[in-house]
Amino acid sequence: MTPADAERMVIESGAAGRIDPTDAPARAGVVLLLDRDRRPILLATTADARAFLRRRLGAVDRGGEQADAEASNRAPPGESVESPKPSRTPQADLSAITARVEFTPAGSGLEADLAFLRIARERLPASWEALTERWRAWFLHLDPAAASPVWRKTNLGDAPRSGAHDPASMRTLLATLVGPMANKDAAGRFGEAIDDVFDLCRFPKELALAPRGTACAYKEMGKCPAPCDGSEAMGSYRARVAGALESLRCGAAGRAEPIERRMREAAARQNYAAAAGHKASLEALRSLEKPAFREARPLDVFRFVAILGSGRAGWARAWGIDAFSCEPIVDLDGARAKAAAAALGDAVASWFERRERSAGVGIDPMLLAIVSRHLLAPRAKRRGGFVRLTDPAGVERGGEARFDADQAARCLRSAARTEASDVEEFDRATLA
Repeated sequence: MTPADAERMVIESGAAGRIDPTDAPARAGVVLLLDRDRRPILLATTADARAFLRRRLGAVDRGGEQADAEASNRAPPGESVESPKPSRTPQADLSAITARVEFTPAGSGLEADLAFLRIARERLPASWEALTERWRAWFLHLDPAAASPVWRKTNLGDAPRSGAHDPASMRTLLATLVGPMANKDAAGRFGEAIDDVFDLCRFPKELALAPRGTACAYKEMGKCPAPCDGSEAMGSYRARVAGALESLRCGAAGRAEPIERRMREAAARQNYAAAAGHKASLEALRSLEKPAFREARPLDVFRFVAILGSGRAGWARAWGIDAFSCEPIVDLDGARAKAAAAALGDAVASWFERRERSAGVGIDPMLLAIVSRHLLAPRAKRRGGFVRLTDPAGVERGGEARFDADQAARCLRSAARTEASDVEEFDRATLA
């Protein structure tokens, strides 16, 4: 249970048979409207529950709207107040059929979306996947051990659920899934980029015929050793695919460092042709640093601390994130940002240790999709941020949780500023 779940509130219709919107707080979160038989009518995220109910249910006392607006502007510390965006289309008045409102507060957009997903799964089991389909992130699956080791795009719709794999085989699978990317097109462009950078096969049908396939023009250009026609042994090609995945694990700086070192060594030996070749490789690597690909790495190193809003003025909430889970770890005092960030490592390490012991084995594509959506959002639009663990394998072994403490402190200061919420203001699913 998250801190927001503990604060969940229920509003029942009054003597007049209507919900009074002023009973709701001017806070961000998830709103569920139900009819008299407790059937869901509407599920939505909102930056201001009171304003949302005014729009969808109408005010009980129209004459008191101005007073209530002024009261909203005097919300207690930590209760975000944000003017609702005007609706582009007319919205149905649901007051006549709404008998109950359940409100789950959220300190951040990520927390609101996670609550939305959980509530949708619980209360709308037949339709939640359709409601959340548009959130899906995209990945590349590139397995060196496959019969034909080429990448394919996936939104993890075919990913194994809990119990389908043992822990060892699940880790192997995660090491072959690279992402996230925001959409299918970005995943395809990333696949083409790694083909160019690592000289991988661009024609899967020919590779499947190896060693009796037909080489393409890339062999003539020296851009592919041609495993398809047997010019390169398949074992050698598989090793190069594995090397490409290992390079992708490192991030931009880690990928460039060994090539830069070889370039300097070649120049020191006055082997300028080799140095020029290494320089060309560096330039090719830069194609992997585009904003759309900035977080694309194998999922076995998908480990972050997200430091986001908490719903309390001056405080932030730290979340532990890996390929299986996204859970709150601890709330942090923004007034002590540097000290709090420095001390966060122990709490993060403890969370990962507990999660490793207790978590079931399986990928939750929708949880990954929600986390990816916020991870890939423009940094200027979010409060707080995501800090990647710099030694993700180390924390899995029970070691120290290593991350950039200065970056964490900056995220904490940003997240603790709660003048407005970053929760999106629109209906996610209208069921009426």
